[in-house]
Amino acid sequence: MSEVLRGDVLDGDKIHSYTQQDVSEIYRVNRLMRNATPETGRYKGNLVHAAKIPSVVIEKMRNGQCCSNGIKYDLMSSDHEERKRALLHVQSEHKQNMTIEGTPFGKKAISWR
Repeated sequence: MSEVLRGDVLDGDKIHSYTQQDVSEIYRVNRLMRNATPETGRYKGNLVHAAKIPSVVIEKMRNGQCCSNGIKYDLMSSDHEERKRALLHVQSEHKQNMTIEGTPFGKKAISWR
């Protein structure tokens, strides 16, 4: 796992926090795992390693900074429906985090109002 760097920058009278992580190795391994996935029987058994999501992506999702829509997704929530909504978002918008082809988290997104 690559190192996560956190820091603060003083800009006049404001402090800006940042998080950095080199995710290239994680995405390379994810791509290799996806390419090695068989076409049939990929969901065979009880557990499937479906995604490997870097810490920096989890944090950006939680803060609503991962996409331009500003919606927050909490993969660490104690609410099952919120975790499922976050996983569906990863599955549809962040395919580079997936280690398996297809839709292991379901096909329908939950509508939130």
